[in-house]
Amino acid sequence: MIDPSRQIVLGNDVQQQYAELKHELDAAMSRVIADGRLVLGPAVQEFERDFAAFCGTPYALGVGTCTDALFMALTALGVGRGDEVITSPVTFVATVSAIVRTGATPVFADIDPASFTLDASAVADAYTERTRAIVPVHLFGLTADMDPLLEDARRVGAAVVEDAAQAVGAAYWGRPAGSFGDAAVFSFFPTKNLGCYGDGGAVVTGDPALHARIGRLREHGFEPDGYVAVEEGGINSRLDCVQAAVLSVKMRTLRQDIARRIAVAARYDELLRDTGIRTPEVPVGRTHAFHQYTVTVPGGPEHRDETLAYLRKNGVDARVFYGRLVPHQPAMAAYAGAPGRWPAAERYADHALSLPCHPRLTADQQSYVCALLKRRY
Repeated sequence: MIDPSRQIVLGNDVQQQYAELKHELDAAMSRVIADGRLVLGPAVQEFERDFAAFCGTPYALGVGTCTDALFMALTALGVGRGDEVITSPVTFVATVSAIVRTGATPVFADIDPASFTLDASAVADAYTERTRAIVPVHLFGLTADMDPLLEDARRVGAAVVEDAAQAVGAAYWGRPAGSFGDAAVFSFFPTKNLGCYGDGGAVVTGDPALHARIGRLREHGFEPDGYVAVEEGGINSRLDCVQAAVLSVKMRTLRQDIARRIAVAARYDELLRDTGIRTPEVPVGRTHAFHQYTVTVPGGPEHRDETLAYLRKNGVDARVFYGRLVPHQPAMAAYAGAPGRWPAAERYADHALSLPCHPRLTADQQSYVCALLKRRY
């Protein structure tokens, strides 16, 4: 039986993962501190090499946050004032704030109602002569439909930067998330599929010139061999060596953890069968990494919110992610559209609910969560 006083956490159980890897993690962090090279030292270089290989790209750069990663990738691609960047209204606000930070205007395209990722036909309709880039969001661990997105982007000459913040371990027709666009950005927030013990992010790319430019931008615009600033708009955004060492340890079990997430999702699918709850759809050719397991529930948003409150009251850390679309956030009012402009995204916002999903979630915990849901559906 489950003790509801012990909350069933939503994302990675950070404490349990630390207990499992304590010896390796403590040793790795101690080595970095004893070595004394704490910023852009060997630990970062080792992690960048391994992470690039994991993503199937020649280059990776560790940076301070995924938000910075997206800003620097767009900046390095020449995106700026007067340009438009197409992205999804169903995402964390940082996707859009990074676009705004470049001086460009975000343009929102509707999502596919089954996958919750960008609808390629809606993106095609959103292109204008000012479109400089698109940012497809690989939401909850599922890649966007990259083939048509890339085809249209090449046709109009737009850059593609994958927002893979939630997609470590995802794949599209066998290729890893992050290996498709001009660049891709990742988050290592502690609850991500690959998380550090603070903030951290990465940019991956196959373009050596882009790699070099982002490498300068992350360190005040300096050339790597001296304090000569050659990039306007350079910032201070570096993955520190302690976090890189943590990530290198966690990468050793990353594929196993992704497999466990997929198994957790499959068990949810079975337990929630015939409840009226719509479980995540995984289109042919895509591998879902299940950073989140997000369902849509019957009824209106009030009913969904009541279900959320019921789960949380009973010790289940369920969440509603992006229940208010980014263009409906007060800070993004300048880009808001009239109700009904993004119908699939608006339906998602009214019905979506994310359930606990991580490699250490037990079968008993899942049964408990689903028993609660079955009382309502």
